[in-house]
Amino acid sequence: MLKLLKNLFTKPIGSTASQCVPAEPIEHPILGSLVPDKKFPDSLTGRINYGGNCIELQATPDGQPIGIAIDLAIRATKDIQKLDALCKGLIADDSLDGYNSDWRFGQTALEDGSFRNFEKPLLTREEFFEKLMLENIEAYGTLMLVLTYKDNDMFWGHSFQVTFFDGPTFGDAHVSMVG
Repeated sequence: MLKLLKNLFTKPIGSTASQCVPAEPIEHPILGSLVPDKKFPDSLTGRINYGGNCIELQATPDGQPIGIAIDLAIRATKDIQKLDALCKGLIADDSLDGYNSDWRFGQTALEDGSFRNFEKPLLTREEFFEKLMLENIEAYGTLMLVLTYKDNDMFWGHSFQVTFFDGPTFGDAHVSMVG
């Protein structure tokens, strides 16, 4: 097992069978069971538990040995509470005002074809944080980390992604709404 993990950190992904990600699941002491992704066979996927939820995890080599992406995923997992709070703060800075001023208003269709206006409640920063739910962590090579959050229907089913471009420093971040 130790030899397999050591090889992951030193062998680049290539076309020969000896350099490919193992076809068998890898039991990692921190990340748990990691298996080759069905869509992206050079990537490994798994799940971690956080806050009572199952978080999808993906490590993608991005031109590096797969072990480098696994190392970034480990760092994110070890700092998950701090990272989660940071991401929620970045999303709130980017979108809380927009929710309170625009996204909480809407219309619902009635059986007779008419519409009824509705208004969701204003949210405080803390209430906004509580509604955001981490669902996915993706580590790419040495530096790019993407965390995806469900919006709990605050933004009509969209999700948020926080992308860090500086690896475990978690400083160079970009927030985007997706879906």
